[in-house]
Amino acid sequence: MLMLMLMLAGTLAAGASPYSSMWGLNGASYAPVKDGGRLLDWSYAGYNAGESPLPSPPATHELKDFGAQGNGVADDTLSFAHAFDAMSRGACTPKAPCVLHIPCGRYVVKQGFRVASRSIILRGDGPHCTDIIVASPLGAASVFQFWGLIVDGDRTKLTDVVGTAPRGANTIQVASTSGMAAGQWVIVIMGGPEGGGDHFAPLHMGLDPGCTDVSFCNDDKSFMHFTRVARVVDSVTLQTERPLPWGMYATFTPKTVHAYRPRASNGGVEGLSIRMRSRRYLGHFRETGYNAIKFTGVVNHFVRDVRIYDADLGVTVSNSAFVTLRDISLHGSAARECVVDAGGACKVKETGHHGIVASGVDNLITNFTFATRFVHDITMAKMAHNSVVSDGKAVMMAMDHHKGENHGTLWTNVSLGTCTRPFSHGGCPACGLAAGPYTTFWNVACTSPSAPTALDGHQLAQRQARLGVFLNFVGNLTKFPATPLNRLQESWVQEHVDLTAAPNLHMMQAALRFRNFRKVSTRLGGLGKGGKTLVQSSS
Repeated sequence: MLMLMLMLAGTLAAGASPYSSMWGLNGASYAPVKDGGRLLDWSYAGYNAGESPLPSPPATHELKDFGAQGNGVADDTLSFAHAFDAMSRGACTPKAPCVLHIPCGRYVVKQGFRVASRSIILRGDGPHCTDIIVASPLGAASVFQFWGLIVDGDRTKLTDVVGTAPRGANTIQVASTSGMAAGQWVIVIMGGPEGGGDHFAPLHMGLDPGCTDVSFCNDDKSFMHFTRVARVVDSVTLQTERPLPWGMYATFTPKTVHAYRPRASNGGVEGLSIRMRSRRYLGHFRETGYNAIKFTGVVNHFVRDVRIYDADLGVTVSNSAFVTLRDISLHGSAARECVVDAGGACKVKETGHHGIVASGVDNLITNFTFATRFVHDITMAKMAHNSVVSDGKAVMMAMDHHKGENHGTLWTNVSLGTCTRPFSHGGCPACGLAAGPYTTFWNVACTSPSAPTALDGHQLAQRQARLGVFLNFVGNLTKFPATPLNRLQESWVQEHVDLTAAPNLHMMQAALRFRNFRKVSTRLGGLGKGGKTLVQSSS
């Protein structure tokens, strides 16, 4: 199988076609993962697995009712605290979330606010009208922090997975299928490998040991796969709607199936700006805590139509699933961007640490604008997989794959700006390859007038010798040398095709899947007859 993939890589890099041979016209050439296909099915990324638009329920609470002034001078911290306290005692459910309306005004706050295990939406009257002014650094906190828990030990566990299963499989063997039925959402969990060391190698088809920092990569982190049950075959055999994006490997433990019972579902932030009163970015790892929004352990949350100014951390998505970040713009003030050198000249540098950070599964970052640059603009963090970054632009994008066994990110229809540092990445030295297997760059382009039409592939190959394995480059971003520099690069696929008529792979996959009223596509490797949505399944 490995030799077949390496041969395929060489063939695709050498040929030319009006369509990607991995997709074809309207998906006609798509090969499911189980058949050795290199493209994952990213159509489930985002809120409610892409099966409904972002919600707009009516307001249930008014910030002004809690004494907020919104005049840019008075401290409105207590008003927000009282509003969150009232909602925490109310009936805020996934099917009927509480909505806090924050009318036009400038609201000064001096601490962060935590929303724990509740369904709460914060809604302003638009980023041009509703301003949150952060007057003090927050340390490790964020202005708005949403907390939950997706997998909760025996509370959510249904059964153990028995044995192994190959990548792309829709059938898994379990200890018992009791309590499971077709159409039900479940979460297939695979823990880290026993003993660490080079045991992450199966994820990389044996081409690289992967993460060798046991304390980091095995620190209670797990691979999660959300899927509906397609069919209960018998008392020990389960078929899933979505194929496995990775194999169920013998050395990875524990392997379990859990019920879908998240503690925090259906919340978000929309229609406002967050402005930090931070005059100067102090530099990498010297941040004081001007952090905007954070989601931890939540499902079906969103940020929509939000502007963030002068942040150390913009939006962080940690161990969460089906989160959509849409219409976000990140800005840096002139004072924060400018470092005066010895000659008195203003040297522009980064204005924050991370613009957007994502870990977890099936998250969607779309329609974004980076009007400033961060040390890491968009980061795929530890164990992030099956996420999508689409339809965005930046002045000098850094697509940061932060090691830690992230897996299968799709970057599609992204304008990188000057292309000075597109593959710049961070992460600890022993935390494995930067980008996980099957990470795909589809119609990602340099767009600044001063940028090259295509990156120097030989230089890129030298600088990014450990960028990843089984990576896909489709479009005209890169021109790699005919002879790969190492075994990792032998597994890369490069296709030079004109994607004018097919700019966004995520949208094309979604269109293919939603042609079926059950929202299951056998062409993309799906099985079954669908079922309830994630929102309908939330308790």
